[in-house]
Amino acid sequence: MERLTATPNDIYWKEDPLGFFTIRPFPEEGVIQVRYYRHHTLLYIITGKTPEELYYVITSLKLISRMEHAAYLGKELEKAYLALKYNLAYVQDDPLDLHQHRSQARPERRIISLAPSNTEILYALGLGRNIIATTRFCDYPPEAKKKTKVGGWVDVNLVEVKKMQADLVLTSSFVQDKVVRDAKKFNINIVHTDPKTLADVYESILIIGELTERNEEAQGVVREMKEKISAQQKKVRPGTKPRVYIEEWHEPPHVSGNWVPELVEMAGGIYPVQKKGQISRTISTAEIKRYNPEIIILSWCGFGTKANPKIVRQRPGWEKLEAVKNNHIYVVDDSLLNRPGPRLVEGFKFLVEKINKYKKGKK
Repeated sequence: MERLTATPNDIYWKEDPLGFFTIRPFPEEGVIQVRYYRHHTLLYIITGKTPEELYYVITSLKLISRMEHAAYLGKELEKAYLALKYNLAYVQDDPLDLHQHRSQARPERRIISLAPSNTEILYALGLGRNIIATTRFCDYPPEAKKKTKVGGWVDVNLVEVKKMQADLVLTSSFVQDKVVRDAKKFNINIVHTDPKTLADVYESILIIGELTERNEEAQGVVREMKEKISAQQKKVRPGTKPRVYIEEWHEPPHVSGNWVPELVEMAGGIYPVQKKGQISRTISTAEIKRYNPEIIILSWCGFGTKANPKIVRQRPGWEKLEAVKNNHIYVVDDSLLNRPGPRLVEGFKFLVEKINKYKKGKK
């Protein structure tokens, strides 16, 4: 396959006030896919066979606010269409050269990851060497600890980030919303993911794979996660489902949300104290007493496996809970449940083991 000439630049820094686009042709299906991001969050996936139909949908949705960006989009859609027609490898934001026959490799991306989950995803995609900086919380795999640090979750040194001239900067979760807003003032090429369900986690991996040209690797990571989770589900014991409470923070107590309720139910427990897709929240003593969990799992953010069950046992009113009376309090490495990345499968395995143990004891 012929390949179009490439430059180190791409579309991500050419942001319209409303948002920005990425364009990718799929020769096998004979279609062009346009992804539209607003505030660095994916909102639309638009697919079509001709520049005209794609342009019509995009303009109908009022996704463009500047004439020069409309012209740019039209040019790129035409180029993607010609790439499909003549079986060329398409590179966005580069001149079309139908006479070039030699394949040219695109320069390796320089990436800064500002979230531990994204760091783990990048390593899983084989992009560890492309990471030029992370946060002090990015500790897995062990090699990630050796990377240059540019801050934490919210205290990111954006001046230093700008100086490093990364091709792509990745953030995650609502905690970093302000970082994303501030980064735009520095014209930093930043993409934000904010998964709240297991499906969102899979989608975020695929998005990062697309942004880094590791689509096949990303699909492989997602496929492996699904296979491992499915294998664990087959081990779930039948029987009455226990009431499970997972705590993400201890002062004050926060019940884990997002994808955790979903994982608990898949592992054979019930979790009515929080709905899937909703962020973690505080829980009162009165509410926890009404719920009376039979299993308590501590997944305190940033504690690893050092959460102290004694703190839970000494809380006023908590001593009468079934889980406390029967010593069904467990500690899990928080990175296995709190991070929306490949190691969620290990967190899920932990849940299956503890819930199965409870059911076996009851039987």
